[in-house]
Amino acid sequence: MPAAGTEENKIKETTTIIMGTDGTNISSSGGVAKDDKDVKKEDEKIGRFSYKVKNFTKISKEKKRYYTDWFEILNHKWRLLIFPHGNNGVDDLSIYLDAEVKPNSAPRCARFTIEIVNQIQSAESIRREALHKFQAEETDWGFTHFMRLAQLYDPRSGFIKDDRIEINIEVESLKEIPPGGLSGYHYYNYDSKKETGFVGLKNQGATCYMNSLLQALFHIPSFRKSVYTLPTDKEIPTQSVQLALQRIFYSLQFGSTGVGTKELTQSFGWTAIDSFTQHDVQELNRVLMDNLETKMKGTKAEGTVEKLFQGKITNFIKCMNIDFESNREEAFFDLSLNVKGCKDIYASFDTYTEVEILDGTNKYHAEGHGLQAAKKGCTFSQIPPVLHLQLKRFEYDPYKDAMVKVNDKYEFPQVLDLTKYMDTEVDTKTDPPIYNLHGVLVHSGDVHGGHYYAFIRPSVKPNWFKFDDDRVTVATDAQAIDDNFGGEEEYCYISQGRKMTTTHKKFSNAYMLVYLRASRVTDILADIPETEIPSHLKERFNQELIDQESKRKEKEEAHLFMTLKIATDKDLAKHHKSDLIRWDAVQCLKVRKTSSLKDIRKDVIAPSLGVPFERQRFWTWVSRQNKTTRPDTLITAIEEDLPIENVAKKMPDLKLYMEISPLPPSPSTSNSVSDSSSQTSSITSSALSSSSCFAPIHDDDVLIFFKYYDPFSETLTYVGHQMVKASMKITNMTGMMCAMARIPPSSHLLVFEEVKPTMIDPIKPQYTLREGEISNGDIIVYQTQVDVSNSANINLPTAVDYYDHILNRILVKFRRLDQPKKTAFVLDLNKKMLFDQVTAKVAARVGTDPGKIRLTGHNTNHDQPKTSSFRRAERLSLNDMLSLYYQPATDILFYEALDVPVSEIENKRLMKIAYHNSNTTLQEQLQFLLPRDALVRDVISTVKDMVKGEGDFRLLEIWNYKIHKIPNPTDGINVLNDYAQQRVEAISPEELSMSDGHFRVPMVHFYRDFTTVQSYGVPFYFVIEEGETGKQVKSRVSMKLALPEEDVLKWKLAIVSFGIPEYIGDNDVVLKKPLETNEYIGLEHQDHLPPRHHGVRPHHVEKPIKIYN
Repeated sequence: MPAAGTEENKIKETTTIIMGTDGTNISSSGGVAKDDKDVKKEDEKIGRFSYKVKNFTKISKEKKRYYTDWFEILNHKWRLLIFPHGNNGVDDLSIYLDAEVKPNSAPRCARFTIEIVNQIQSAESIRREALHKFQAEETDWGFTHFMRLAQLYDPRSGFIKDDRIEINIEVESLKEIPPGGLSGYHYYNYDSKKETGFVGLKNQGATCYMNSLLQALFHIPSFRKSVYTLPTDKEIPTQSVQLALQRIFYSLQFGSTGVGTKELTQSFGWTAIDSFTQHDVQELNRVLMDNLETKMKGTKAEGTVEKLFQGKITNFIKCMNIDFESNREEAFFDLSLNVKGCKDIYASFDTYTEVEILDGTNKYHAEGHGLQAAKKGCTFSQIPPVLHLQLKRFEYDPYKDAMVKVNDKYEFPQVLDLTKYMDTEVDTKTDPPIYNLHGVLVHSGDVHGGHYYAFIRPSVKPNWFKFDDDRVTVATDAQAIDDNFGGEEEYCYISQGRKMTTTHKKFSNAYMLVYLRASRVTDILADIPETEIPSHLKERFNQELIDQESKRKEKEEAHLFMTLKIATDKDLAKHHKSDLIRWDAVQCLKVRKTSSLKDIRKDVIAPSLGVPFERQRFWTWVSRQNKTTRPDTLITAIEEDLPIENVAKKMPDLKLYMEISPLPPSPSTSNSVSDSSSQTSSITSSALSSSSCFAPIHDDDVLIFFKYYDPFSETLTYVGHQMVKASMKITNMTGMMCAMARIPPSSHLLVFEEVKPTMIDPIKPQYTLREGEISNGDIIVYQTQVDVSNSANINLPTAVDYYDHILNRILVKFRRLDQPKKTAFVLDLNKKMLFDQVTAKVAARVGTDPGKIRLTGHNTNHDQPKTSSFRRAERLSLNDMLSLYYQPATDILFYEALDVPVSEIENKRLMKIAYHNSNTTLQEQLQFLLPRDALVRDVISTVKDMVKGEGDFRLLEIWNYKIHKIPNPTDGINVLNDYAQQRVEAISPEELSMSDGHFRVPMVHFYRDFTTVQSYGVPFYFVIEEGETGKQVKSRVSMKLALPEEDVLKWKLAIVSFGIPEYIGDNDVVLKKPLETNEYIGLEHQDHLPPRHHGVRPHHVEKPIKIYN
């Protein structure tokens, strides 16, 4: 880069213009000159560039991701990676800085800033800063949530002008990462334990909020010590919250790498979906404390939660004119403090304890004295040693009908003095309520999500550490405290030789604070020596470390060994289903790949299985085209001398069938079952097994496996194997088969071949095995023939029926619909069963009428019931109910035992009605059943009866936050759309008294999303008088909605037609004629960001946190 600077110390900038292939105009600056002695040094450290992306709208439509051209700064090449519509489905612009890093080159440390320029108001430009070590493993870094897409694409915002955006970048080269570097740094190969002495917690997907809380609790040693004392020696980690927490605390205290939390979330009863759902850290703290407090009862730890975290507030009402006072004391475990409108934590406490005057219509009813003017307030009678303060960063915005995050600046001190807020009767001199800041839990992001991390001071020393999931770094006081006040931060930059200053909002700020009472700090933070940890915990964890080391060593040597699975007749006899074996139930032997089978037989198999060497003969299992595996090929003496890996033929494991000779044969004994004709055949020595107890195998010998089916007990039993001549007929084998099954020799047999689980073919008795195409490894199934007409209790008379049964058999877990996480019972059913057969089984199990059983499917994605139940009229099979649409098959169904027959309910329609008063306020959500031939007026009259309403009511259909239609009261309810919201409301008096010159119009709340109108909130009907101005209408709207007039006057009125708004000024006449059918009056809330898209819920309003164990 050229040097910058002159003797007159003028600011000088060297600029290079680079034209991108898509018309991008890039301006690159090599540095800014300052004093002569600093010029060269500054130029070596900092480089700046800016560029304009033209045709940005076209780029955003055509490309999901967009790379700029490479440009050179500080003698290195860089480019930007932009996701115009967000990365991974976020509603924010995502932008990253990408470095050209060649393999094996040195890492490049840099602090960089990215700024998107507001081309109308430069002070509104948005700037983000990060620090990263760019290397081959991580060449890009930046911001997934840079700014809201709606804000970027809003033509009034000023970020896009003449269809272009301007981006400024500054890169500062660093020799190394400073201690406690910025939160954006990735720390490749960073060792938290080595650098800080602490380890972090692994993030399961969206559990950063839990990790922050667990670190805060772990670093309160007195609490940790109590958790250690809980009795858990006989418990299982995934089923015991206290044991899982003990294991986490122990690993954090003595471990050297990041600690997993899956056992803990499993002990909560959570699924994988719960681990990918972000929740509120304060809510988790309360639920976890409640759970632990219950588990601590009756143990040495009883009372710990109360002693450490419980405070008490005295609520008082004191009459002003008489001597009467009412006091009520209540406990708290954390305090929620207002942020909005408060500059610091003391202002919040002032608000919290502010005295309210009860007078006028709000006087207090004093018992025995009637209504009296009074003062109402609260004081603190006890503040706990560990004080948790939750800062109310999220609040409901009634205009948006959504939650918003409060990013206002809010200061909190390192030392907090709460003396002035204590009850006057509390002695504050002996033990003053002075607190030291111990932890700062930070939320970075907005209301739709973000990231949690924590700053903690683990000891009495003034050293802060940042705990960001599995990474722990050293932090400064400023990073832990000042940087998390929120508000705005100032950004200085050079533009056209002039120093400029701008500000932008900080989206990372403190969300929860942990203070420790100064007089108790030493006790609370006292170290826990290993000797005070229960021995069973240490023994358990130490054994796990030994096991982990053993597994590590085993993994290192895994390439030298292979797995040998050997099945014998004993294993086959344990299998009562199709095929011969379940390999997961067979013993596995770990053998060296270079060992021969002969050596393995002597040194491993004989001692481990107890079978002498000479009585062993081995066959390899062969996979057939019909997806079955059968013993097929005898291992020869030559193959037994080869390395076992050669026999396995590059397979990761070798599966063998070991044939065991019962007794050494005499020289005249044949190895196979033969018919009356003597058949002999020569065989080469290479085909012989080296086993001395087995006679040679001839070309006509076939290894057959036999199963016997008993239709009376419905059991299928493996009865053995035989070496049989292929020329033998089935009729000549029946005596042997009866003996194997231990049934009378005169029994009449039905014989089948099990080709595969879905193909059980009968074998003709007069056929020879060769004619029946029976070969090595085939399975013959036989049974005695039964007379079904005289055996009413036989459900599966033939082996074919039995195989069909086991193919479709399934154990179904049934859960009560009102207890969707708990299995009530399990039934052994058949997938071919119809709906009525299944309900009959369930009814018999729960003791009710089958007609009153209603079944609901299982949503496998969320482990919850489906939204609608199965209809009896659909006549579904069990298989249909377990395999719904696109989701994976399940083995769970939900049931209800109703008070009335299901058929009666199915002949009715469930109505879900939102009842609103005449001021559009939602009063109640109602549900009730009506006959399917009911009319709309029946719906209205039912609602009136339920709410005890008077006057005129109507039903509205709401679609996409707009009034879709007003169904005629005489219409049938079949005209109502299942996917629209049905709303019944009281008709306002002004509508009922309308006269000429008045118009009833639909009103809709909306915001501008890019260039389109997006409706939201609660639409309503409103009466406008002809000639009324915009200001007059808004004033009356504020009265109808019971909102402050000054707020509603900020809204914009518009007549919206086909999504295009025509704005109406405050002094303009709103209506001169009735609206067209496609038109409505829109209320634009331009002073607020748009709400979250419909159907997507921010993390703080997800389903409540629940710990099930």
